[in-house]
Amino acid sequence: MLTLIHHNPALVVNGVLHIDRKFLAGMQYYSDALNIPLTTIHPILNENEIIMDRVSIPVAELNFGIVTVTGYSSAVSRDALQNQINKSILVYGFGMGFPQIARRSQVPYILTLEHDLSTKIAVTTNDVANKVRRMVRTLRAVYEYYFIDVPAMKSAYSLHCNGFPAFDSSLHYNKNRLLYLDSRMSSDQVISEAELNTRLSRLRQRRLRLLYTGRYEAIKGASDAVSVAIECQRMGLDIEFHSFGQGSLRHEMKRMVRSAPSPDLIFIHDAIPYPELVQKSREFDIFVCCHVQSDPSCTYLETLGSGLPIVGYNNRMLKGVVDKSSAGFAVKHRSPVSVAQQIEILARDRQLLADMSLNARAFSLKHTFENEFDLRVSAISEAYASFLKN
Repeated sequence: MLTLIHHNPALVVNGVLHIDRKFLAGMQYYSDALNIPLTTIHPILNENEIIMDRVSIPVAELNFGIVTVTGYSSAVSRDALQNQINKSILVYGFGMGFPQIARRSQVPYILTLEHDLSTKIAVTTNDVANKVRRMVRTLRAVYEYYFIDVPAMKSAYSLHCNGFPAFDSSLHYNKNRLLYLDSRMSSDQVISEAELNTRLSRLRQRRLRLLYTGRYEAIKGASDAVSVAIECQRMGLDIEFHSFGQGSLRHEMKRMVRSAPSPDLIFIHDAIPYPELVQKSREFDIFVCCHVQSDPSCTYLETLGSGLPIVGYNNRMLKGVVDKSSAGFAVKHRSPVSVAQQIEILARDRQLLADMSLNARAFSLKHTFENEFDLRVSAISEAYASFLKN
């Protein structure tokens, strides 16, 4: 038995699983590729939690088992985790305190990482204005990192690191590491060379189209993306901006639009299903990404897969993507003007924009959903086989 621990919330009601589309696609791929008995463990989805691309499927149609728990703090949940881990040959994932349980039960595990310490602090202190509360949360994050996360990394059979920041920072604790770049975009969803060339051939005949997708939250820089669009208009650039998503800043973003020189060219849309978003993204020219944290968002690879250069804040994840893909610019944090200035460079130099668009597509083809999952599946299969023999 291979057990996968997920942070993706899930809900099972009347025999029907409600879950994020990305997770379901990933698990179906795992199940088909590994050919190993699988069970996944998830926190229970609360009614007020947002899943932007939720899908539903009867549990009877799944080719893997699923367990939902209320959280590690619950004795019932700890027992459920303990029982599942005891039945496992190998455990894979992160969260819910499972490494401590696995170590006590002497069950090997592969730990997946997304956040280094600075990103962990950014996430836990997000939108906390009170200085005392921010300090308390910062200290708690530091404590958890060094006294919970670091021992978990050191004891793991290996680390699977989602993104450059986690990969770089974990070297001190475990040298057996694998780097992957998270994405939902399969190779057949990457924009074709012919379609991209057609779009690029019309660059000089129309206004520049800017895009933002994702959660409408401060840590994702959603309102800053709107500010970038407004700054571009104030600089005299002929641009049109569209965002697709949902979150607490939606009304604020709509309010901001009213102050733009051309508010009729800035659009704040609701979220749309991922397959539709893939098609829609191909209609744009530049992705505006003002993420203030260095999270390994799948947005990066999926954006490049639509042939869009990324212009945004210089967080460590975007910096790594831009450096390795040559498909965009990363500038200082919390400066919409600086982002707009880089967009102006691409607006004035359409050949550079075209070159970066082609670079974006090429990079995404190297890191498609299949390629990144094959890396992980191969590593899991090898580890599982070695422990099964023992």
